Parts: sequence; structure tokens; C-alpha cells
Amino acid sequence: HKHLIRSLRKNIGKIETSLCLAGAAYLLPQSNPFGIESDLRFILPHTITPKADSERGVYGFYRSISGSGQVGESGLIPVERMIYLWNDSMRSEVLNGVGEAQVALSSAGVLYSMDSMIGAYFNGGAIKVTVFPVPAGTDEGEVKNFQNFLNRRLSSVFNAFRNIVTRFSVTPIVIGSDLKDTIADKLIELKQSDVAKAMSVPPHLVSGDYKYKTADSEYINFIVGTMIPRFEFIVGELNDQFYNKQGYEIIPVPEQMEIMQAIQLDQAQQVTALVGTPTLTEDEGRGILGYPPKPRRV
Repeated sequence: HKHLIRSLRKNIGKIETSLCLAGAAYLLPQSNPFGIESDLRFILPHTITPKADSERGVYGFYRSISGSGQVGESGLIPVERMIYLWNDSMRSEVLNGVGEAQVALSSAGVLYSMDSMIGAYFNGGAIKVTVFPVPAGTDEGEVKNFQNFLNRRLSSVFNAFRNIVTRFSVTPIVIGSDLKDTIADKLIELKQSDVAKAMSVPPHLVSGDYKYKTADSEYINFIVGTMIPRFEFIVGELNDQFYNKQGYEIIPVPEQMEIMQAIQLDQAQQVTALVGTPTLTEDEGRGILGYPPKPRRV
């Protein structure tokens, strides 16, 4: 049954990405030459429009491909033909909720705006906004020529540190903030933390600003509290909607993960320190490491 595992590995990353971005993931069963549904094909979520009502719930899907319009079986793909995974919704009882990335967009927008401000600062020659007063009654043509001169000589970061000599007698007035004021460290840190939290990732894991013990505990919490439940949710939906109908079932075994084995080992060591005797048999220990029982002598 290697094709089942191959299909799962091929789609698991796409499913998670789609859930994070759109709050929904869709797959269509694919049949082999013998007519047996043996594979799943990932479908872009923005091409799918679910159809639902309060009485029947979800009863089908319309699919659009490159603006070609609605396609499917008689225009509607029946719900039993589509594999769909949805984030929970607090607004609808029959449709999907939003993706985690959508929740993070407002905070990410603040970071984008700050980057734009910094970009504008450098594009302006890495100088503050500067006003150059000219004497009253100066000819409008002369003012425009001076403005064009400044634009040519002071625009872009390439001119940031050039010395400019002019025949004009002007006293510049500097206004606004410099780069140090533009880079609001606390605000950047806060918004980066908001983005991480929206994606259910511990902020310290993202920033790298942590002590080892804190990182270790947060990483374990991330694996146990986010990654494993998410994987079990995805596999459970695929089992219910596809694999069980083929007579198979994908069973997650998170306890075989290295991080989970490390947790078990730590627990076993603590229990052993309390009771004074080993808590696992030799074969149980070999099983945790993925080894078969030790051969017995006859």
C-alpha cells in the first residue's frame, strides 16, 4: 500500500498551506486504469465555490479553471466526489472559516508599511524631508529649475553621501524623522509576535530570541499542541472521506517521532529516579528506538 503513503506525502504540505492561506483545502479522487480510486489530486482553493444551505448543509461544489466558467458533473461536483478539509468557522455553521494567514494579514500589513517607509527614506537619498526656502518674488521658472536640480542630485540612496555645491543661497529646514526613528523596534517585535501567534507558532521560536530551556519547552509545546493535532485532523478527514471507503486507514504514530521519544525518555528517567528501578523492559526500550525485540536464545 505504498501508493497511499506516497499520495499522503505528496499532498500533506499542500493541504496545510491551503488551510493556512484560505481556510479550506480540496482534493479530487483519481482512478487508476482499473477504475480503482487510488490517488488524490490537490485542487487550488480559489477555484472552488462550495454550495450549501441550512437544510442540506454542503451538497456540492462549483469549480472554475482559468476563467473558463463553472465545470463539473452537470455543472456541480457532488459532495461525495470532493474531498474537502475546512477550518472551523465562528460565522457559519455550513461553510469554512478563515485561514490563519488571513488573521495575520493586519499585523503583516503594518510590517509591510514600515518597510515601505524605510524604502521611501532611502529612495529620497537617505535624508529627512527638507524644505529649501527661496526669497519672495523669485521667478517661478527659477524655482522649478532649483527643484529639478535637487531631485536629480538628492534622489536615491546612491546620492546619500555626496557633497553638493551650488550657487544658490539657501538655508534648508529639516523636518520629519530619520531612519533610527523610522525603525520602531518595539512595534516590529510586537507585530512579528502577532503574526507568529496567528499561525500558532511560539514567537520565540520564530525570532530566535530565547534561552535553550525556554526554546526546548516551547518547541515541545508547538509539536504537541499544534503540529500533531493538525496532522491528526488532516489524516482523520482523509480517512473518513477517502481511505476508509477504499478499505484502508492511515494511523498516525506521533510517539515514534524523535521529539516524542525524547519526552518519553525524560519521563522514564524521572520515574526511575523516584522508584529506583527501571520502568521499561529491554524490549520496550528497543521498541521506542524502532528496533525489534532482542533475539532469544533457544
